Amino acid sequence: MDHRIREEMERQTSERIRTVLKELAWEQEKHSIGLKKLQARFRDKVEFDTVIVRAINSEHQVSTYRLLLLSEKYCKVQGMDGKRRMTRYDLYQKEADVTKESRESATAGADDLSAMGQEQKHRQRWGGRRMEGRVERIQKIIEKAEKAKSKILQRKQEWDKL
Repeated sequence: MDHRIREEMERQTSERIRTVLKELAWEQEKHSIGLKKLQARFRDKVEFDTVIVRAINSEHQVSTYRLLLLSEKYCKVQGMDGKRRMTRYDLYQKEADVTKESRESATAGADDLSAMGQEQKHRQRWGGRRMEGRVERIQKIIEKAEKAKSKILQRKQEWDKL
């Protein structure tokens, strides 16, 4: 009888060990999935670091941080046909291209109209308000600089005449 009791106890302990190992494996898998989700959340491409929405008639503002790109599945559901919003890096590249184009168009006076048409086509393709605002600001700055240069030249000519 002692032999049978020992076998039963060994069987129970081995069964407990198997259940504990299964639980440990499940916990380990659970934690690895959580770690992967956290890494995906904080290591994937970030669309914008900070977005600040300000009220028009008051001093109120709301900020959000680290906005991720929308998934392809969400874009398809919304009817965007897989078109995602541009990343920060893409925005900076486009901004650099637009400033380069605007500098070239400022130096070539005859090509101003065609450059404006190209910039408008460029804006229509992207369709982002943030980029349009930056392009308009850059254009205004270039125009102000050109006006200031022309005024300086006019004053120099007036002084030469005097």
